[in-house]
Amino acid sequence: MNDGGKVESKRETENENEPPKRSSADEFGRAVSQIAVAQICESVGFESFKDSALEALTDIAVRYLRDLGKTANFYANLAGRTECNVFDAIQGLEDLGSSRGFSGASEVSHCLTGSGTVREIVDYVRIAQEIPFAQPVPHFPVMRHQTMTPSFMQMGEPSTFKHIPTWLPAFPDPHTYIHTDTWNERENDPRADKIELARQRRKAERSLLSLQQRLVCNGSAVASTSTNESNDGKALQIAKTKSPFLATPSQDGEKDVSPIPLPAKLSDEAVAEKPCFFVRHVCSCY
Repeated sequence: MNDGGKVESKRETENENEPPKRSSADEFGRAVSQIAVAQICESVGFESFKDSALEALTDIAVRYLRDLGKTANFYANLAGRTECNVFDAIQGLEDLGSSRGFSGASEVSHCLTGSGTVREIVDYVRIAQEIPFAQPVPHFPVMRHQTMTPSFMQMGEPSTFKHIPTWLPAFPDPHTYIHTDTWNERENDPRADKIELARQRRKAERSLLSLQQRLVCNGSAVASTSTNESNDGKALQIAKTKSPFLATPSQDGEKDVSPIPLPAKLSDEAVAEKPCFFVRHVCSCY
Protein backbone atom coordinates (compact mmCIF):
# COMPACT_ATOMS: atom_id res chain seq x y z
CA MET A 1 0.00 0.00 0.00
CA ASN A 2 1.43 3.32 -1.05
CA ASP A 3 1.72 5.95 1.65
CA GLY A 4 2.57 8.80 -0.71
CA GLY A 5 6.25 8.87 0.24
CA LYS A 6 5.61 9.87 3.85
CA VAL A 7 7.87 7.16 5.23
CA GLU A 8 10.81 8.22 3.06
CA SER A 9 10.34 11.89 3.90
CA LYS A 10 10.16 11.00 7.60
CA ARG A 11 13.43 9.06 7.36
CA GLU A 12 15.14 11.95 5.59
CA THR A 13 13.95 14.36 8.29
CA GLU A 14 15.27 12.06 11.02
CA ASN A 15 18.65 11.76 9.27
CA GLU A 16 18.92 15.54 8.98
CA ASN A 17 18.07 16.05 12.65
CA GLU A 18 20.64 13.49 13.83
CA PRO A 19 23.82 15.10 15.22
CA PRO A 20 27.11 14.37 13.47
CA LYS A 21 28.80 11.22 14.66
CA ARG A 22 31.82 11.65 16.93
CA SER A 23 34.87 9.47 17.22
CA SER A 24 35.41 7.16 20.17
CA ALA A 25 37.93 9.57 21.74
CA ASP A 26 35.45 12.47 21.60
CA GLU A 27 32.72 10.28 23.05
CA PHE A 28 34.90 9.28 26.01
CA GLY A 29 35.94 12.85 26.76
CA ARG A 30 32.38 14.10 26.45
CA ALA A 31 31.07 11.39 28.77
CA VAL A 32 33.64 12.31 31.46
CA SER A 33 32.79 16.00 31.06
CA GLN A 34 29.08 15.25 31.37
CA ILE A 35 29.63 13.40 34.66
CA ALA A 36 31.76 16.26 36.00
CA VAL A 37 29.10 18.84 35.04
CA ALA A 38 26.38 16.74 36.69
CA GLN A 39 28.42 16.51 39.90
CA ILE A 40 28.99 20.28 39.93
CA CYS A 41 25.26 20.90 39.47
CA GLU A 42 24.48 18.49 42.28
CA SER A 43 27.05 20.12 44.58
CA VAL A 44 25.47 23.58 44.19
CA GLY A 45 21.99 22.31 45.08
CA PHE A 46 20.32 21.00 41.93
CA GLU A 47 18.31 17.85 42.54
CA SER A 48 17.21 17.12 38.96
CA PHE A 49 17.63 18.57 35.47
CA LYS A 50 16.62 17.83 31.91
CA ASP A 51 18.85 16.06 29.43
CA SER A 52 18.85 19.06 27.09
CA ALA A 53 20.13 21.33 29.87
CA LEU A 54 22.85 18.82 30.77
CA GLU A 55 23.89 18.59 27.11
CA ALA A 56 24.09 22.37 26.80
CA LEU A 57 26.20 22.73 29.97
CA THR A 58 28.44 19.90 28.79
CA ASP A 59 29.02 21.68 25.46
CA ILE A 60 30.01 24.85 27.33
CA ALA A 61 32.44 22.95 29.55
CA VAL A 62 34.05 21.11 26.61
CA ARG A 63 34.50 24.30 24.60
CA TYR A 64 35.98 26.08 27.61
CA LEU A 65 38.53 23.31 28.12
CA ARG A 66 39.45 23.33 24.42
CA ASP A 67 39.97 27.10 24.40
CA LEU A 68 42.05 26.83 27.57
CA GLY A 69 44.28 24.20 25.95
CA LYS A 70 44.74 26.28 22.79
CA THR A 71 45.65 29.39 24.79
CA ALA A 72 48.10 27.52 27.01
CA ASN A 73 49.71 25.95 23.95
CA PHE A 74 50.05 29.41 22.40
CA TYR A 75 51.93 30.76 25.43
CA ALA A 76 54.17 27.69 25.50
CA ASN A 77 55.11 28.18 21.85
CA LEU A 78 55.62 31.88 22.48
CA ALA A 79 58.15 31.01 25.20
CA GLY A 80 59.94 28.54 22.91
CA ARG A 81 58.61 25.39 24.57
CA THR A 82 56.80 22.41 23.05
CA GLU A 83 54.95 21.38 26.24
CA CYS A 84 52.73 23.47 28.49
CA ASN A 85 53.37 24.02 32.20
CA VAL A 86 51.35 25.50 35.04
CA PHE A 87 52.33 29.07 34.15
CA ASP A 88 50.93 28.66 30.62
CA ALA A 89 47.68 27.25 32.04
CA ILE A 90 47.31 30.17 34.48
CA GLN A 91 47.92 32.71 31.74
CA GLY A 92 45.29 30.93 29.65
CA LEU A 93 42.80 31.10 32.55
CA GLU A 94 43.50 34.82 32.94
CA ASP A 95 42.92 35.41 29.23
CA LEU A 96 39.66 33.47 29.19
CA GLY A 97 38.44 35.40 32.24
CA SER A 98 39.65 38.79 31.03
CA SER A 99 36.13 39.79 29.98
CA ARG A 100 34.99 39.46 33.61
CA GLY A 101 38.31 40.44 35.11
CA PHE A 102 40.44 39.19 37.97
CA SER A 103 42.01 41.26 40.69
CA GLY A 104 45.72 41.56 40.04
CA ALA A 105 45.55 40.06 36.54
CA SER A 106 46.29 43.37 34.82
CA GLU A 107 49.67 43.71 36.52
CA VAL A 108 52.60 42.61 34.40
CA SER A 109 55.02 41.66 37.17
CA HIS A 110 52.50 40.26 39.65
CA CYS A 111 53.35 37.18 41.70
CA LEU A 112 51.76 33.88 40.79
CA THR A 113 50.17 33.51 44.22
CA GLY A 114 48.75 37.02 43.93
CA SER A 115 46.83 36.28 40.76
CA GLY A 116 43.08 36.52 41.11
CA THR A 117 42.65 33.34 39.09
CA VAL A 118 44.87 31.33 41.40
CA ARG A 119 43.17 32.75 44.51
CA GLU A 120 39.72 31.80 43.21
CA ILE A 121 40.87 28.26 42.40
CA VAL A 122 42.44 27.90 45.85
CA ASP A 123 39.27 29.17 47.55
CA TYR A 124 37.08 26.79 45.54
CA VAL A 125 39.25 23.78 46.36
CA ARG A 126 39.23 24.73 50.07
CA ILE A 127 35.46 25.14 50.27
CA ALA A 128 34.06 22.60 47.78
CA GLN A 129 33.75 18.98 48.79
CA GLU A 130 35.37 16.58 46.36
CA ILE A 131 32.99 14.01 44.90
CA PRO A 132 35.01 11.16 43.35
CA PHE A 133 33.86 9.31 40.28
CA ALA A 134 32.12 5.98 40.69
CA GLN A 135 34.76 4.37 38.48
CA PRO A 136 38.43 5.36 38.25
CA VAL A 137 39.11 7.47 35.16
CA PRO A 138 42.22 6.42 33.22
CA HIS A 139 44.73 8.91 31.91
CA PHE A 140 43.33 10.63 28.88
CA PRO A 141 44.37 10.76 26.12
CA VAL A 142 46.18 7.45 26.03
CA MET A 143 49.87 8.04 25.34
CA ARG A 144 51.37 5.21 23.37
CA HIS A 145 55.03 4.38 23.54
CA GLN A 146 56.87 6.16 20.77
CA THR A 147 60.22 5.02 19.46
CA MET A 148 62.51 8.03 19.46
CA THR A 149 65.38 8.46 17.06
CA PRO A 150 68.67 7.97 18.95
CA SER A 151 71.08 10.86 19.13
CA PHE A 152 74.69 10.94 17.99
CA MET A 153 75.77 10.55 21.59
CA GLN A 154 73.58 7.48 22.15
CA MET A 155 74.83 5.89 18.95
CA GLY A 156 78.44 6.66 19.85
CA GLU A 157 79.08 8.42 16.56
CA PRO A 158 80.49 11.90 15.96
CA SER A 159 78.26 14.57 14.51
CA THR A 160 78.24 14.87 10.74
CA PHE A 161 78.78 18.64 10.87
CA LYS A 162 80.55 20.77 13.47
CA HIS A 163 77.60 23.10 14.03
CA ILE A 164 75.27 20.19 14.98
CA PRO A 165 75.56 19.15 18.66
CA THR A 166 75.79 15.48 19.54
CA TRP A 167 72.61 15.44 21.64
CA LEU A 168 70.40 16.03 18.60
CA PRO A 169 68.85 13.05 16.78
CA ALA A 170 71.16 11.41 14.31
CA PHE A 171 70.57 11.63 10.59
CA PRO A 172 68.93 8.68 8.86
CA ASP A 173 70.84 6.44 6.52
CA PRO A 174 72.38 8.34 3.59
CA HIS A 175 70.55 6.28 0.99
CA THR A 176 67.21 7.66 2.26
CA TYR A 177 67.96 11.28 1.30
CA ILE A 178 70.87 11.15 -1.21
CA HIS A 179 69.88 10.97 -4.86
CA THR A 180 71.20 7.87 -6.57
CA ASP A 181 70.91 6.88 -10.21
CA THR A 182 68.55 4.05 -10.92
CA TRP A 183 68.17 1.92 -14.00
CA ASN A 184 66.15 -1.07 -15.06
CA GLU A 185 68.25 -4.13 -15.73
CA ARG A 186 66.61 -6.39 -18.32
CA GLU A 187 67.77 -9.93 -18.75
CA ASN A 188 68.47 -10.98 -22.33
CA ASP A 189 66.18 -13.74 -23.59
CA PRO A 190 67.38 -15.23 -26.93
CA ARG A 191 63.95 -16.58 -27.80
CA ALA A 192 62.25 -13.25 -27.12
CA ASP A 193 64.91 -11.43 -29.15
CA LYS A 194 64.33 -13.73 -32.14
CA ILE A 195 60.58 -13.23 -31.95
CA GLU A 196 61.01 -9.45 -31.80
CA LEU A 197 63.42 -9.50 -34.75
CA ALA A 198 61.00 -11.58 -36.84
CA ARG A 199 58.16 -9.23 -35.95
CA GLN A 200 60.14 -6.19 -37.02
CA ARG A 201 61.11 -7.94 -40.27
CA ARG A 202 57.48 -8.76 -41.09
CA LYS A 203 56.54 -5.19 -40.31
CA ALA A 204 59.19 -3.89 -42.73
CA GLU A 205 58.02 -6.31 -45.45
CA ARG A 206 54.43 -5.17 -45.04
CA SER A 207 55.54 -1.56 -45.31
CA LEU A 208 57.43 -2.25 -48.55
CA LEU A 209 54.49 -4.19 -49.99
CA SER A 210 52.05 -1.40 -49.23
CA LEU A 211 54.44 1.12 -50.80
CA GLN A 212 54.70 -1.00 -53.96
CA GLN A 213 50.92 -1.32 -54.18
CA ARG A 214 50.53 2.43 -53.90
CA LEU A 215 53.06 2.97 -56.66
CA VAL A 216 51.27 0.48 -58.94
CA CYS A 217 47.92 2.13 -58.28
CA ASN A 218 49.39 5.54 -59.02
CA GLY A 219 51.02 4.33 -62.32
CA SER A 220 47.91 4.84 -64.50
CA ALA A 221 47.44 8.30 -63.13
CA VAL A 222 51.08 9.13 -63.90
CA ALA A 223 50.71 7.79 -67.48
CA SER A 224 47.56 9.80 -68.10
CA THR A 225 49.27 12.85 -66.72
CA SER A 226 52.28 12.40 -69.05
CA THR A 227 49.94 11.93 -72.06
CA ASN A 228 48.10 15.10 -71.24
CA GLU A 229 51.40 16.94 -70.90
CA SER A 230 52.56 15.72 -74.36
CA ASN A 231 49.26 16.78 -75.96
CA ASP A 232 49.55 20.16 -74.35
CA GLY A 233 53.09 20.51 -75.74
CA LYS A 234 51.96 19.78 -79.29
CA ALA A 235 49.11 22.26 -79.05
CA LEU A 236 51.55 24.86 -77.79
CA GLN A 237 53.90 24.27 -80.74
CA ILE A 238 51.00 24.63 -83.22
CA ALA A 239 49.93 27.83 -81.54
CA LYS A 240 53.48 29.16 -81.79
CA THR A 241 53.56 28.55 -85.57
CA LYS A 242 50.24 30.33 -86.11
CA SER A 243 50.79 33.31 -83.86
CA PRO A 244 53.65 35.73 -84.73
CA PHE A 245 53.85 36.82 -81.13
CA LEU A 246 54.80 33.29 -80.05
CA ALA A 247 57.35 32.74 -82.85
CA THR A 248 61.12 32.73 -82.32
CA PRO A 249 62.61 36.24 -82.75
CA SER A 250 64.77 36.92 -85.88
CA GLN A 251 68.49 37.58 -85.80
CA ASP A 252 70.00 41.01 -86.47
CA GLY A 253 70.01 41.83 -90.25
CA GLU A 254 67.49 39.20 -91.17
CA LYS A 255 64.09 39.98 -92.55
CA ASP A 256 61.16 37.78 -92.01
CA VAL A 257 59.10 37.44 -95.21
CA SER A 258 55.83 35.64 -95.08
CA PRO A 259 55.42 32.92 -97.73
CA ILE A 260 53.11 33.70 -100.69
CA PRO A 261 50.68 30.89 -101.40
CA LEU A 262 50.17 29.97 -105.09
CA PRO A 263 46.71 29.85 -106.57
CA ALA A 264 45.12 26.46 -106.85
CA LYS A 265 45.27 26.52 -110.66
CA LEU A 266 49.07 27.11 -110.61
CA SER A 267 49.90 24.31 -108.23
CA ASP A 268 52.06 21.40 -109.33
CA GLU A 269 49.14 19.04 -109.34
CA ALA A 270 47.08 21.30 -111.63
CA VAL A 271 50.00 21.69 -114.12
CA ALA A 272 50.55 17.96 -114.23
CA GLU A 273 46.90 17.35 -114.96
CA LYS A 274 46.45 20.14 -117.63
CA PRO A 275 49.84 21.10 -119.16
CA CYS A 276 48.29 22.56 -122.36
CA PHE A 277 46.14 24.96 -120.44
CA PHE A 278 49.10 26.09 -118.40
CA VAL A 279 51.28 26.77 -121.53
CA ARG A 280 48.46 28.70 -123.26
CA HIS A 281 47.96 30.82 -120.12
CA VAL A 282 51.67 31.69 -119.88
CA CYS A 283 51.86 32.69 -123.56
CA SER A 284 48.86 34.96 -123.28
CA CYS A 285 50.54 36.74 -120.40
CA TYR A 286 53.59 37.56 -122.52
